[in-house]
Amino acid sequence: MGPRQALPGQLKSIKTEVQEATVHELGCHPGFTQTDLRNWLVGSIMKKLRLGKTELRVTTIGLGGIQITKVSERKAISTIKRGIDLGINLVETARGYFDSEQKIGKAIKGKRKGLIIVTKAGEREKEGLAKSVDTSLSSLKTDYIDLYQLHGVDNEEDYRRTLSPGGAMEALLEAKKKGKILHLGLSSHSLDLARKIVKDDLFESIHIPISFINTEVEESGFLKEACKKDIGVIAMKPLGGGRIEDPGLCLKYVFSLKSVVPVVGVESVREVEELVKIAEDPTRLSKGDFRKMEEIRKEIGTYFCRACRYCEPCPEGISIYRVLWLAVYVKQMGKQRVLSGSISKDVEKAKNCTQCGKCEERCPFHLSIIAGHARSIALLEKLKTKN
Repeated sequence: MGPRQALPGQLKSIKTEVQEATVHELGCHPGFTQTDLRNWLVGSIMKKLRLGKTELRVTTIGLGGIQITKVSERKAISTIKRGIDLGINLVETARGYFDSEQKIGKAIKGKRKGLIIVTKAGEREKEGLAKSVDTSLSSLKTDYIDLYQLHGVDNEEDYRRTLSPGGAMEALLEAKKKGKILHLGLSSHSLDLARKIVKDDLFESIHIPISFINTEVEESGFLKEACKKDIGVIAMKPLGGGRIEDPGLCLKYVFSLKSVVPVVGVESVREVEELVKIAEDPTRLSKGDFRKMEEIRKEIGTYFCRACRYCEPCPEGISIYRVLWLAVYVKQMGKQRVLSGSISKDVEKAKNCTQCGKCEERCPFHLSIIAGHARSIALLEKLKTKN
């Protein structure tokens, strides 16, 4: 009998007596991190999946770092720490997420062993990306980053820039050679481009929006293509960027896709505990679940922008997807950042819409863009009134 099989029984008899010092001593046990041991003591070990050719063993759910930028440092740290203590080993963030990397760096102090840290940056040139890698290492207070992603590669031009001489890919490869990062990934909001990226097979993982609203990801064959190339798939916005209020239903759907790892933005201990409870005891989708998903699709599906940007350019210079995403930005970044930044200006500009309808003609998902813009304008006015 191997050590992992024997250890739970050994710990069971001392469960009520064990102290932190004991956990520290047992931390030397082969195959177990101290986080694993703590989880045995509380009766919980999160299931793990292999993230494609990275060979990283990640928990079936990850913590997303954008929403902790809305809360105090103390609350952010306690939120991330709670997730780690409950067994989650995947923590994801980005250089562009304000102070997220710094908060996570403080939260993982003394807990780095066994964690899978993922971050990303939007620079497309070598020099800028190299600087971002070093900044991430400093902010996260770590010697290496498990998976570094190129952030938001949403069009062919951006993709080609990263791969061209002097592009960001060169910086990633050099950082990997130096041991600063272990694996290379990419995030994108464009399904068509994601399929091409998978076909090119230059990255070890891809991070793409997946939820039961945008089922085209599943229906397109993308997941099978990624599996064939052994590219790990991380689901961003599995709750639709906060637009779907039933996390259990959302995660059931993503779990049903097999080997897809959802990352969920969190901002409180309560949210983390709820996610862990769902992930520890996942159930299959029922007939009632399918009926509920269809009802939600009918309710919000006509406004559910994928940020593919096929609708652009707008003759009036309106950033169509940013306007439609107003509710998502409020959920992710908070009201004050939205009102004080460029997003509110984008929504204000939508008031210049002439309703020519060209965007709706181009939209492959047949969204009600004009009506969606009106909803966002109304939401912005409501936010300003409450401010």
